[in-house]
Amino acid sequence: MFSIEKTGAGMLDYLIDNETVQVTSGKLNNDVFAKYLDVDSKHFKAVLSGGMADDMGIEYSPEVMKSLMAGKLPEGAINSYKLKNGENLITIKDNHQVGTDLLSSPPKSVSIEFALSDYEGKKKIVEAMREADLEIQKFISKKVKPSCDLGEYQDFDPSKTKIMVASFTHYEDRNIEPHLHNHGVLMNFAEFTFNRVNEKGEMVEEKKVLALDPEDMFKCQLEMSSIYDTILNSKLREKGYKTEPALTDKGHETFRLCGYTEEQEKRLSKRSEEIKKFVKKLEKKLGFKSFLMAEAELNKIAQKATKENKKNLTTDEIWKIIKDVVLNTFSKEEIADKNRAQRFATNTLEDFDMNEFLERNIFNTNTFVSETELRKELSNALRFCGNHGNYDLFEKEINKAIETMKDYTKLGVNALVEVDGNFTKLSTYQNEKKSIENLLLLSSKVSNDEYSKAQEEKNLLLLDKFKSESKFKLNAGQEDACALVAKNNGLTIVVGDAGTGKTTSVIKFAAEMHKANGSKVFGLSTQTITAKALQEAGIEKENCLNTTKFLMQCYDKQGRYKQDFIKENQNSVFIIDEAGMVGAEHYKKISDIAIATNSKLILVGDQKQLSSVSYGNTFAQIQEEVDKSNISRLIINTRQKEGAAKEIAEAYRDKDIDKVFEVLEANNLLFVGKTPKETMNRIVSDYLKDINSSKVILCGTNKEIDVVNSLCREKVISEEVKKSKQDKNYKSSYDYENQHEITISRRNGNRGFSRKEAMFCAGDEIVFLKNMGNELDNGQIGRIKSINKNKDSFDIVANVDGKEIKFNTNKYAFFNHSFAISSHKSQGKTYEKTYHLGSIMTTANKSYVDGSRQKVGYSLYLDEGSVEKFKKNAAKSAKIVTTIGNKVVEDTYNAFTNFIKTSPSSNQHLIGGIIKDNTQKYANSMSNKPLPSDREILEKYEMKQRQKRIDEELRQREIELKRKLADIERIEQNYKNQQNAMTLQKPTPYNSGRGMSR
Repeated sequence: MFSIEKTGAGMLDYLIDNETVQVTSGKLNNDVFAKYLDVDSKHFKAVLSGGMADDMGIEYSPEVMKSLMAGKLPEGAINSYKLKNGENLITIKDNHQVGTDLLSSPPKSVSIEFALSDYEGKKKIVEAMREADLEIQKFISKKVKPSCDLGEYQDFDPSKTKIMVASFTHYEDRNIEPHLHNHGVLMNFAEFTFNRVNEKGEMVEEKKVLALDPEDMFKCQLEMSSIYDTILNSKLREKGYKTEPALTDKGHETFRLCGYTEEQEKRLSKRSEEIKKFVKKLEKKLGFKSFLMAEAELNKIAQKATKENKKNLTTDEIWKIIKDVVLNTFSKEEIADKNRAQRFATNTLEDFDMNEFLERNIFNTNTFVSETELRKELSNALRFCGNHGNYDLFEKEINKAIETMKDYTKLGVNALVEVDGNFTKLSTYQNEKKSIENLLLLSSKVSNDEYSKAQEEKNLLLLDKFKSESKFKLNAGQEDACALVAKNNGLTIVVGDAGTGKTTSVIKFAAEMHKANGSKVFGLSTQTITAKALQEAGIEKENCLNTTKFLMQCYDKQGRYKQDFIKENQNSVFIIDEAGMVGAEHYKKISDIAIATNSKLILVGDQKQLSSVSYGNTFAQIQEEVDKSNISRLIINTRQKEGAAKEIAEAYRDKDIDKVFEVLEANNLLFVGKTPKETMNRIVSDYLKDINSSKVILCGTNKEIDVVNSLCREKVISEEVKKSKQDKNYKSSYDYENQHEITISRRNGNRGFSRKEAMFCAGDEIVFLKNMGNELDNGQIGRIKSINKNKDSFDIVANVDGKEIKFNTNKYAFFNHSFAISSHKSQGKTYEKTYHLGSIMTTANKSYVDGSRQKVGYSLYLDEGSVEKFKKNAAKSAKIVTTIGNKVVEDTYNAFTNFIKTSPSSNQHLIGGIIKDNTQKYANSMSNKPLPSDREILEKYEMKQRQKRIDEELRQREIELKRKLADIERIEQNYKNQQNAMTLQKPTPYNSGRGMSR
């Protein structure tokens, strides 16, 4: 891991003093400062590195550091600079930032190995870390720039920038537990090289020492951390250590020394747990304000608040303590298993599958990916695909990989296109383009023959019957939409605001009409819970599916149509609810199926609400392209019958935020707290006082959900305890005396999933965040019946819709408390009462969803500092990013299609002996053959990883068997040798010669 933090003189003073204590066996006085370099100590001494340190010819000492902190040239340094102010490198102002702390730390398993190793082993590990630090400094030197933003100072050559870093090695955390890390202090100046024209008109290099601006480094911390881990992994492997892929608790890819487990690392991460617990307290205390803070900022506050001054211990004392900590934590068997694993494991190198890399989640959820995100993902993917101990060579490899990925003659439709420093895939554009083309083709299927006219007349009679039997009177907009459905066009689009009765009128009539005409009807939506609700519209249960499950029925794992499905579902009808949330790739695949089965497609949705979490904006784009006779619009709100709830929803719809606040204030539905903490406590209090069973708290982020859920649960449990004390006969539905801290998982943006700890007990109501085969659907609610500890996991039994569902948290951990849910989770649902925790990160789309879920009541909660920003952002629609209309992407795609047409189908490409593909394969992908789904990609990846684990396990068993056989052979040989020796040493029978022996 590699992180960056601004630092001041106080931190540097601490590092210098601590360094002197380590070197001088705990003695700290002015006498030893001068003798620092002559002291003999096992401690790995601080070093100065970087181009400037090399040029000056200086080594670390406290005096040198004091000079550098003051911006002065150290005594004895080689002066090759034209300094304006005598010996000053830069002018130092009061309260200046003296540097930037570059904190590098290996995975916990490396710290544990360091604690257990002898001096030579410790030396190898520290050398690997310092070598990795030197390599990452090459990256850093290219990211800093002069702090002066005048044009003449920004025209410099980044490849020639020289920096200075003071590196301090520490072995422990503040609890004196194993935590190996380096503090690399980047001094607040650097040597920059400018190309200038001299008096003779010649281009010459001019070098200047200037104060530096490190801000660009902070923008690419994740990329830097990924590269550092990759380099350190290679450095350790070079020194004989065996490593394997691993994940951090934040879901970031890293590595681990073979022989250690995640559970063992957690046992020795008490400091991390201490910080986590304080962060939880901090989030509760700060409330809404904590949502505005970066995770790193919260951790930084927690570290400062919980830290204690390190004791003045010598290096030997520290090493002994951290070793004892490990020995007291691990059993002898665990250490023996670790040693055996390190001895017999092999550092195998994987092939880099570029096509597999291009199917990573970041490309499926983003239209465009930033360069730093792409480089971070590449660094993670290449970590075990070669030796990457040299940053310059690794950077070239990454650059080469990016250039290769931009070459459509080698990667076809999977190739990347660069647009202003961001990247998209040709397949993204192809899917967006093809989905629009398919929908336009379906919209053109309008028949005016006698049979079609007769069919429409029959459908109108069915509509009359539907209206007469309906429990409510259709309004004019609903009648028009149903009449459009009756036309039986290939494509029908119904655009309806939230609460306009799209499901109960249009979808219900469409299902009844098409079933009466003998067609099979499918009800589809991105969320399983929304798709299942379409059963209420009369669609058969087995045909109500989320889009992913539906496509699994249509396509095989190779992306080909399932012929049985095509034959059995001719002339069907596919109704997509919440159509604005469907991504371009799914639109392309579903429309492909509709064309292949000669089926109708009915899209029902609203682009004013939240759009797809995947790439593309197909639902809005098709409305611009298609003939308007294919579209019907619903505008009359039927969800909120009257009063404030209706006015609020319609004002959000119209982006009239002043009207929203006017209605809220007039009806006492707005709470503005003086502090974030007050706001958080009020929304929780109001929610829990409400006896209505159909209620929910709406939040925008996982962090908001976590805090609200935690506060709600604490109050509920506290109330249960209080009741039990007051009434001994009271039997709580919560088993609060047996609570368990469980690590749960949830989706976390483009990184896939992250994990967090939360308290659970029997009686807790939970929401499931991911499908579990056919047993559980994403969004379902259940109540925990029992929790039982099972080694390092938990066996949980939950009641869900009258059924008992059993699962183990090692296999399924995608659940959370259900008091609060996200805006995305709420779209398509209706509640009697909603409690909305406002966020300055909102948009018009999100606020409209949040403000229109209610039937009867809606309340908004903000703190004083966020009111104006909420008003401003709630009126702004989210920016929809698309490749359609982007000239660079379109030109590249056209060049690709021309290449496909003119290239021979037998043309094959070979990249580095790893990737083999031919252009015909990509020509096929231009037809109706769809791209693999996320699930298929995940299955393929998991199968590959599973096979690797099986192969490795078999190999380890074979090694162990050979070792045992060798031991047996050695024992047998020793036994034979002993027998032979005994035979040779056996004395011959004694014969005295006095008589014949008998």
